[in-house]
Amino acid sequence: MKIAKKSMQGLSLIEVLVTVVILSLGILGTSALQITALKGTDSAHYRTVATFMANEMAERIRMNLAGVQLGAYETDPAVPITCNQLSSDTLNCNGDACTASQLATFDKTQVVCGHTRKTGTSWKSAKKSGVENTLPNGSLAISCGSVSCGSNVDHVITVSWNERADNSDLSVTANVILEISP
Repeated sequence: MKIAKKSMQGLSLIEVLVTVVILSLGILGTSALQITALKGTDSAHYRTVATFMANEMAERIRMNLAGVQLGAYETDPAVPITCNQLSSDTLNCNGDACTASQLATFDKTQVVCGHTRKTGTSWKSAKKSGVENTLPNGSLAISCGSVSCGSNVDHVITVSWNERADNSDLSVTANVILEISP
C-alpha cells in the first residue's frame, strides 16, 4: 500500500492546476460576453432616445400646420441648432403668444436642447433632455429633399449621434430617419 500512495502524490495538484486554467478561460469568455452586451445596450439606448426625439419633433410639426406652410421647420445643415446661444428673441411659447414661425423655432429648440426656460433675458436648458443633452454629439436636421419645406411636402427628420465602432476607438455616425407628411 505504501508504494501505491507514493506514486499518486502530486496528482491532485495537477488536477487543481487544470481546473484553474479551465475556470480562468471561462471567466475571460464571460467577461468578453459582458463587454459586448454592454456595447449593445448603449447602442439600443441611443437608438431608442433618438426615435423618441424624432417622434416628438414629428408631433410638434403636425400641431403647427401654419408653421409648416411657412416652411419654418426646415433647418440648415450648415448651421445646426445649438443650446449654447439661444436667441433672446425666441419666446417661451408655453406661456407667451407666439406666431407660427416663432412656435416652429421654439419647437426645434425644445427638441434639441430639452425643456428650456427663460429667466430674465437669458435662457437655461434643463440639461437632462433633448437631442444635444442625451445623445453623444447629437444633432437634429429637418429637410424636404430637393424642394423647400412647406405644406403638402414630406418632411424628413434626421436625428444623428456618434457611436463607438466595434473593436476600435473610432466613432461612427448613427442616424434615425423619420419621414412624415404633415
